Amino acid sequence: MARGVIFAVVAGYVTNALLIAGTEQMLSRLVSPARYRAADVVTQCIIQIGCGYLCSRIAKAQRRTATVVLIVVGLLIGSASVVASWRREPHWYSITLLCVYAPCIWLGHRLEQRSTSQ
Repeated sequence: MARGVIFAVVAGYVTNALLIAGTEQMLSRLVSPARYRAADVVTQCIIQIGCGYLCSRIAKAQRRTATVVLIVVGLLIGSASVVASWRREPHWYSITLLCVYAPCIWLGHRLEQRSTSQ
């Protein structure tokens, strides 16, 4: 795998993790506990679209490969997170976060593809 792909995947994943951690801290202070999880799902979708765009943008000629690798890495780590949080969080929440990850990353990739082809 080329260095560009590795850098793009690391940049996309680290950016995703940092933004989500920061957003979760902010949401826990701004949103009522009853609405926290729904707000978190929405914000994670937006962040993941941006990170898919970033990964694709950095990878340039190998954008598709980098995006697929980012999706695989995220799903593997996300699956481990679902298992680890199974007894602490509602199942719908963990499963939803895992299910929206790949489509959101791919959407970011597609948006970047469109923006560079015009």
